[in-house]
Parts: sequence; structure tokens; C-alpha cells
Amino acid sequence: MALYKNYYVFPYELKPVYPATYNLLTNYVLLGRDWQKRRRYLFDRSKQILEFEYVFTNLQDVWGLKQFFYDRKGRYEPFWLRSYKTQTQTTTLALATSTNITVVYNYEDYYVDNYVLHIYIPSIDFYAKVIGYTKGVNDITLGLDTALPVDLPANSDIEYVYFVRFQSDTLELEFKRLWVAEGKLSFKWLVEESP
Repeated sequence: MALYKNYYVFPYELKPVYPATYNLLTNYVLLGRDWQKRRRYLFDRSKQILEFEYVFTNLQDVWGLKQFFYDRKGRYEPFWLRSYKTQTQTTTLALATSTNITVVYNYEDYYVDNYVLHIYIPSIDFYAKVIGYTKGVNDITLGLDTALPVDLPANSDIEYVYFVRFQSDTLELEFKRLWVAEGKLSFKWLVEESP
């Protein structure tokens, strides 16, 4: 099982459920003599819940998930969770020992927010913390806290890594077919606690 910054990485592949969970707030405002209903979305990353679907087709993975859940003591112990989705890609070659990579800038990305971002590069099995950035017109150069172990080619996929806890102290496994478990797992994103 992989370790990153002294915490385990969730070892099973999941399918993200998008969009992310938002809290819909409904409140009523008194305007003159009339109450008017006003709705707005509250997007607070410190309270965001990440949902993923899973399908396990062998009993070994089912027992492995159960053991991972028990080892984390349900909601008690945090761990890392990959986004399992390509968030961006590198635009140029990055040489080994480099601490900077240039990636495609997507306006939905969160590089400019004041919180800690961690990334995973599957092609070289590499985790790193983003410690700075320089924004270009169509790209952004990310400064990493760890040097690349090998050359990183252009168009390499990059995923986010979230510091999370299980959302519940209960793990429910549903067997839809013989030896096939399906369902959803919810995780609380610990933005403020990320190392």
C-alpha cells in the first residue's frame, strides 16, 4: 500500500461521481411587506464531500476495502484519495530533478486559491505538493516540493490528491450479483488539515 507524507493512499480504483456536492441554501428575505425566497449555492471547500462509486468483482478486494476501513477506524484516521480523473496535462517536457512542471490551465482548477494542492502523476507513480505557481496565458507552471525522479514527457496526465476521511463510521457493501459488490463511498475533504 502506497504512503505519501506518512499517510496511506486509498488502494482501490474508484469512479468519481460528478458534480461535487454543493450545499443549496434557501433563505427568505423581507423586502417591504413581502417575503421573497432566495436560493444560492454555498461552496465551502472545508465542508466538501467527495463521492465515488465502486465495483469490486472479487472477494479479495471486498475484504481489502473492509480491512482498510477498519484500519482507518471509520472516520477517525485520514488518508489520501486520488481524483481518478485527469485534471490537467503537462504541456512541455520536464527533466528529472526539476521541481517545476508546466500544465494546461483550466479555469475550473483551483491553483489560485489559498489552500494546499497535491497532485499525482500516474505515468511515473509520483506524488507532490504544489508550493507555488506562475500563471501564463494558456498554461501554468507549478512549483513542487519534491524533484521529479525521472523525465516527464509532454501530455502526461495529472490527477489531484485529496486529504480525506471516510464520511461515515459505517461501511455498507451491497452485493448485486454473485461476488460483485457495488455502491458509493463518501469522503470528507480535509482542506484545512492537509500536510
